[in-house]
Amino acid sequence: MGQTTGYPALGAFLEGFVEARQLPGVCVAVRRRGEAPRFLSLGTLAFDSDRPMGPDSICRLASMTKPIVGIATMRLIEEGRIGLDQPLAEIMPAFASPRVLTADGTRPAARPILIRHLLSHSAGLSYFIHQDEVGALYRKHGLKLGGHNPVAGPGELAPPKTLAEFAERLAAEPLQYDPGTRWHYSTAPDLLGAIVEQLSGMRLADYFRAVIFDPLDMRDTDFTVPASKQDRLTTQYMRNADGLFAFDAGDTSEYLTPCGLPTGGSGLVTTARDYDRFAGMLLNEGSLDGQRVLQPETVRIARSNLLPGGVTYPARGADLRLDLPIGEPYPGDLKLGYGAQMQAPRFEGDTERGIQSANYGWGGSSGTNWWVDPVGGVSIVAMGQLRDAQNLKFWQDVDDAVYADIG
Repeated sequence: MGQTTGYPALGAFLEGFVEARQLPGVCVAVRRRGEAPRFLSLGTLAFDSDRPMGPDSICRLASMTKPIVGIATMRLIEEGRIGLDQPLAEIMPAFASPRVLTADGTRPAARPILIRHLLSHSAGLSYFIHQDEVGALYRKHGLKLGGHNPVAGPGELAPPKTLAEFAERLAAEPLQYDPGTRWHYSTAPDLLGAIVEQLSGMRLADYFRAVIFDPLDMRDTDFTVPASKQDRLTTQYMRNADGLFAFDAGDTSEYLTPCGLPTGGSGLVTTARDYDRFAGMLLNEGSLDGQRVLQPETVRIARSNLLPGGVTYPARGADLRLDLPIGEPYPGDLKLGYGAQMQAPRFEGDTERGIQSANYGWGGSSGTNWWVDPVGGVSIVAMGQLRDAQNLKFWQDVDDAVYADIG
């Protein structure tokens, strides 16, 4: 059990999920600006385990990997190695002539892909999880980088062995939309990972370690869980018609084997303690415990709305990601914005919690989520391990319980 004093609403909220066996265990970190983090932990690492869930329990991040590559990219922007509105083709010439898929074939894209577009999922790219035409091409041509070690399905090419190979294959595919016109959850963070490798001369995992993880003392964040830490690895569950089943058991997890291709879109594991330090660095505008990762102005850009004006959001049901925390669409615009691979306020200075919010962050399909509230001076990291947990109130409403306690 972590520190619980002062968080009765949050404690009662979490107890409901553990007692109802909707989750075997949960851990939430709450950090207020200028204070040490508080952790509230309940339950166990797995339903059949007696090991308690805690701040150092290791969880799969899934898409909460994306904000980390977003911040890594912002570091390159801060250092002048790349520009926010720089055309991608100046870095990767294979993207010099993007084409958009049409009913009759393809046509030239209306404008080039910019780094801004990649950071904000508005580059026109698709994702292998989507049921659109380009998503189908990605699956066929092996552009599946989700999970720990993706494998080819029937009739599909094998996944690429390097991020450079991934970028080369991706450049040959058509776009689903013109760049800068539509928010579409995509493989952009995987491409950002390839850019990080190309510009830094380092493997993505090594760059993450050198620039983010080591300075912030994120000692358990990696793409692989070593045998010495296996006893802290949670079990990930999934729901079917019969209830919950172990989708990736902690004692036999694929994360105990080396990751074939670390990417920017998914695949990291971490703890509530570690990710709280990442969130705390952002809450503190780029530094934590004397270690500076970004300058304050760079953090402000990362958490701002980077979407070009006039971007639209696909109607609910247009793809497989039906419950992304981006808000209900309305004609011609977004209720919420998008920053450096994280949800962001739509308008500068927006401070109302709810649909329009100063909070920023992003969740993962493994049942993890995090937010930073720069106005209220608080960050929240929530760790559960239920795959496709977007409809679970734990995933959606942890912040409401925290605010009920802190006011």
